[in-house]
Amino acid sequence: MKKEDIEKAAEEYEDSLTYSSVKEQYDIQKAFEAGAKWRVNSVWHNTSEKPKNGAMIVALRSKYSPIICGPFNFDWTETVEDFRLKKWAYVEDLLPNME
Repeated sequence: MKKEDIEKAAEEYEDSLTYSSVKEQYDIQKAFEAGAKWRVNSVWHNTSEKPKNGAMIVALRSKYSPIICGPFNFDWTETVEDFRLKKWAYVEDLLPNME
């Protein structure tokens, strides 16, 4: 998700609300943007944290090119070194919540 996508979604959300002041409108838009950024970034783990075995992950390499790893991550330290991984996320955490 790009910054522009988050800003557009925040504007669309704020257009659906009624405000008592311009400051309140500004505060709500900034809170929406902060929440969206937090959600996107919250699923990523440092490579010092080993993923659980049996899980599929997306890992980002040094130039942020993605690779899929798993489901068995027994040799995690070697994988991080060999592929120069920077961070990773569980695939299930990247999928939309349909509930």
